[in-house]
Amino acid sequence: MEEKIISAINIKDPVLGDNIRTLGWIHKVSILRESVGISLTLPTLLHPFLSHLKNDIQKRAEEALKTDAIKDNNLIKRKVNVDISVLPISDVRNNDNGKKNGCTKVKHIVAVYSCKGGVGKSTIAVNLAYSLAKMGGRIGLLDCDIYGPSLPTLIHPDDCTVRKSSLGKNFVHPIFCKGVKLLSLGFVSNKSGVPGSGSNSSASVMRGPMATKIISQLINCTDWGELDVLLLDLPPGTGDIPLSILQDISLSGVISITTPSKLSIVDAQKGIEMFNAMGVPTLALIQNMAYLDHKGERIYPFGKGLQEHTALNIPKERIISMPLSMTLNDANESGTPLCVMTQPDDSAHLELNLYENIASNVSKELFLLQHGYDTISKEEKHISIHGRLFDVSSLYLSANNEKKKFKIRLFTKEHEYLTGAAALEVDINGYDLRVLDPKTGNLDSHVLNDGHSPRTSTVQSFQKVNQIEISHIKKNNDDYAKQWKLFPVTLEKKGKYGYAVHWNDGATIIYSMKSLAQVASHKAVH
Repeated sequence: MEEKIISAINIKDPVLGDNIRTLGWIHKVSILRESVGISLTLPTLLHPFLSHLKNDIQKRAEEALKTDAIKDNNLIKRKVNVDISVLPISDVRNNDNGKKNGCTKVKHIVAVYSCKGGVGKSTIAVNLAYSLAKMGGRIGLLDCDIYGPSLPTLIHPDDCTVRKSSLGKNFVHPIFCKGVKLLSLGFVSNKSGVPGSGSNSSASVMRGPMATKIISQLINCTDWGELDVLLLDLPPGTGDIPLSILQDISLSGVISITTPSKLSIVDAQKGIEMFNAMGVPTLALIQNMAYLDHKGERIYPFGKGLQEHTALNIPKERIISMPLSMTLNDANESGTPLCVMTQPDDSAHLELNLYENIASNVSKELFLLQHGYDTISKEEKHISIHGRLFDVSSLYLSANNEKKKFKIRLFTKEHEYLTGAAALEVDINGYDLRVLDPKTGNLDSHVLNDGHSPRTSTVQSFQKVNQIEISHIKKNNDDYAKQWKLFPVTLEKKGKYGYAVHWNDGATIIYSMKSLAQVASHKAVH
């Protein structure tokens, strides 16, 4: 009977589209005297259709029991219980040079940001964190604005003491409040010696390098434990702190917050372009304070903004408009986020539904990313070389400083390993990589015309081969490569989206996997 029930649970996961038996989620089926127990083990409970999946499994199992009810009438009387547990998180983030890191068991780090202040970014970050937690996710929230921390105003924990962790001398535990782990410089004691710490401290006055160092400590020296998602509430703009986080941390995605005004949207576009250039996808774009319903009329105080959903190249389903709401404002001032209230007012129904929608969309994209399905990016995941498909995400980059060359390795699609498919390995000169657009792998016209690299002859050579073939340039450019003093270099893997190359001339450039795959492809073909 257990085998029949397992066979009956022939269900495809609504997000991944794969059979849950193939995914290995069915842990155990038990036939008890008065019930049937079905145990599932998932990699995360942050699944947007978990209740739907659970109900579908229960229905299929009940149908299987009915088919054998003639042989055993007691079967149909047994209640089907579906229990879903979550796998423990192993270390998913590499430690830096063997040092301890509080984020090693954090699956996804997602940044919530805006390029203009006063758009309600922190309010959305807080309510999104609690919406994800309601779905069953293990969630953390870090207030990264050290000049003006918002978290102590928006949330009033019963116990806001930051305590030391046994993980190490400089490690602390986050504050646990109503199902979410929190930390902010505003919760850190004003006796810590850090400028701006404490909820009632004076203004935080410090230069960029010190600010980024403090943020790094808050992220890496906090014992976050096992988390499905750590949300970073970034300060406004594209300054030192966001750039430092991009360089030091592998982000799974970002959430952009704007108002519908043209002034704010123009700045939002800059932020989206910055993260796109680093290969970090935009999971959602929130138009906050987009409209106000008054006496049966909908008013747009900042204009209709992105109503056509064509700007910024963001899919329609990832653009969500939030109202200008007194209910949200009252919740902020009370210190109890709207999504935490046990009995919210009837007027909060719209806002709560919208936050559930945002959380569902974000969890879906993260679940797909976790299983290797990059649906956010429309770029091809595979590249064809000599008639075979190679997996771009499997690309490996190394540097030989003695020979002044890079080595790129690509591997075929995973299922082709069974057919005996081999890998591809090509050598790339330093100059060949330096003159390329780090995002696309095409020739970077800015580099060619910056006064430090060849002009006319090189441009003509590129034009003859569709501006991407570079193998014929080396013989004329050894002097330029020496002039730039490109080597030695150091490399740093940046999550799933690329490699950071720290050049000897002081430049640090992050090359996307796509750009490196393009270089390898054209080198191999020619």
